[in-house]
Amino acid sequence: MNIGNRDLGHIVNGFPGDPLAMRPFDKCFTTVKIVNTWIVVGFLPMTGNAANDPKVRYELGEGGAPAEARKRMELLVKDYE
Repeated sequence: MNIGNRDLGHIVNGFPGDPLAMRPFDKCFTTVKIVNTWIVVGFLPMTGNAANDPKVRYELGEGGAPAEARKRMELLVKDYE
């Protein structure tokens, strides 16, 4: 009998037909436990959708950003070019 890298998952977490008590990884890492841990440590998962919020992102041009932020952005664009 040979044990290879593909057997590691079964060694750590049991087999698909095993009861939950014999699958330590699946028993420990449930969605509820993961979310509760995020709440306890203050983790806030972010996606790219945060950039669509007008409180988070400004755009160059008329009516896009406040004057101070617009000047800083124009300097960044000029430096980048």
